[in-house]
Amino acid sequence: MANFIIWSGIDIHHTPIRTGGPYQIASWLRQNGYTVQVIDFCYLLTEKQIIEITEKYINSTTVAIGVSSTFWELNVIKRDNIKVAEVMEPEWLKNCRDHIQVKYPKLDWILGGANSKAYSTFNWIRFEGHAEDNILKYLQEKIKTSNLLLNFDIKNNIKKHVDNDFLTEDEVIAIELGRGCIFKCKFCSYPLIGKKPGSYIRTYQDIKDELLYNYERWGITKYYFTDDTVNDDHNKVQALAEISQSLPFNIEWTGFLRADLIWSNPQTIELLEISGLKSAFFGIESFNPYSSKIIGKGWSGKHAKNFLPILKEKWGNRINWHLGLILGLPEWSYKELEEDMKWLVDNQMHRWWWWALYINPVSGKMWQSEFDLNYKKYGYTFPDNNLINWEYKDIKHEEVRLAALEANDKCLSKINVGSWLLGELSTTYKTSMSNLLHLKQSEVNFEDARLKTKHFVEDYYNKHVSIY
Repeated sequence: MANFIIWSGIDIHHTPIRTGGPYQIASWLRQNGYTVQVIDFCYLLTEKQIIEITEKYINSTTVAIGVSSTFWELNVIKRDNIKVAEVMEPEWLKNCRDHIQVKYPKLDWILGGANSKAYSTFNWIRFEGHAEDNILKYLQEKIKTSNLLLNFDIKNNIKKHVDNDFLTEDEVIAIELGRGCIFKCKFCSYPLIGKKPGSYIRTYQDIKDELLYNYERWGITKYYFTDDTVNDDHNKVQALAEISQSLPFNIEWTGFLRADLIWSNPQTIELLEISGLKSAFFGIESFNPYSSKIIGKGWSGKHAKNFLPILKEKWGNRINWHLGLILGLPEWSYKELEEDMKWLVDNQMHRWWWWALYINPVSGKMWQSEFDLNYKKYGYTFPDNNLINWEYKDIKHEEVRLAALEANDKCLSKINVGSWLLGELSTTYKTSMSNLLHLKQSEVNFEDARLKTKHFVEDYYNKHVSIY
């Protein structure tokens, strides 16, 4: 039974991946005396299963059901006769809420996560941003408890899972080392960007204690480090290496890193390997000197093509990476795409992926990027009554989007499994990340992966409904 129930999930069907946010909220509320149940994999469960699990945890003390909106999808709709990309509620949510609301009309409905400002036909209590303090205050007022109201501090916090999360030792799970990013790229809409170096970082003892807790309780050794930039501080990288060496198991992890920080701090090449890094996501964005400079990543245009082959040689076959690349930045050209594709293939980069520059002046997100807010300043326009498909000189967003899809398809036989996909398949196939580092994406049997994921979720459902 629970005072508060959270629905969560990601629309990925080849892996049972969990998001970290709902579990962070649940852990924080439990530390303050409230009972909370996270119901995960809502995109993979049937509506009947979601309802059945939910009703197992509802009793007279239950006051609300919360929903994580972070991974809701964008849909094209018309608003005031203008096409916009708007975050919308998934169909399973609408149907499950309709059912629960009829049977339990006194329950509040709370919307949180990155898209909590999304348009909705439902009435929601909305909590924007990092919601730990707001949701705690809500529960205290709703249940009228005299619990001491604490202020959440990421610097001193251990997220603790519970038995009813039904973790398995094969899973790759999320862990926060800190929050925010010391950089402020113009396309980025994440919160706490441009923070001071060394701020919002957890104590290293707390990180170690959380890793030990998860290992001793469930045997978990694999992680997504969810920081915006894992290697934003040399002392942090040093500490991660020391923590890894002190653990009674070999940790494996993947996360967002900056290649330019490794270039400027070459001693971290070895430290990152010692820390257990298996695959890095490098946001290179562009090899074009002008484009990379204007977005705040000038290093990529000057040094990336020289440094990445050196780093590849240093790490050998023990660590791979995923290079994130953006098409359609200022002064970008189609010729550049062909040149970059040839360089990536010739230099046998592990993995890369192209996206078209995304600008959304109207969205359900709480935070907007510099491009979202001031796109005209950078030469972008939105003609023909739409706020979806931008134009820049003679380049059109829709054409760039299709070019990215075509380029990615051409390279499928060349790229390895890496970064988030590496973690996902490590969970699905119940094996270490190291065992999958050399797997080509074209060799992955996604149909088999979906079948294994279906079995995982069925087991998760059965564990929930059999506990009482």
